[in-house]
Amino acid sequence: MEKEMRRILDETLCEVLEKQAFLFAEEIEPGDVPPQSGKMLSARITFAGTFSGTISLYVTEAMCCEIAANFLGVDADAPGISGKAPDALKEILNVICGNFLTAAAGDGPVFDLTVPQSTDIDNAEWSKILATPDIMVYVVDEYAVACHLEVQQ
Repeated sequence: MEKEMRRILDETLCEVLEKQAFLFAEEIEPGDVPPQSGKMLSARITFAGTFSGTISLYVTEAMCCEIAANFLGVDADAPGISGKAPDALKEILNVICGNFLTAAAGDGPVFDLTVPQSTDIDNAEWSKILATPDIMVYVVDEYAVACHLEVQQ
């Protein structure tokens, strides 16, 4: 069942990034991640209902700025856009989670979601994340994106 959930999350993540942020994700192996520079952010959301779990998303601040700019219809280097980066990451994760739960459980079940939380991560944490079992890794433009799903029945 967890393999099916990962497949659904993979499809959902790619679709949401494409339709909401106009970014195209391609899954890669964790060992093929291009070197990343700059600040890294993580966001986490938990859900409880028919099944419970957590989705975590890890990206560069530069990609979060790109997401924010695409949401707002401005350039990624527009004034003040970096201040919107954490909120853009939390919003895209919220949309990914909602779409994932609907795809995985259907329209009927009700889930309680937490408010997404974001934090900065350093290079050591990024390396640990890439070594996490079952981590899903993508390349989006030149950015690396990692996503982790934990599900409890």
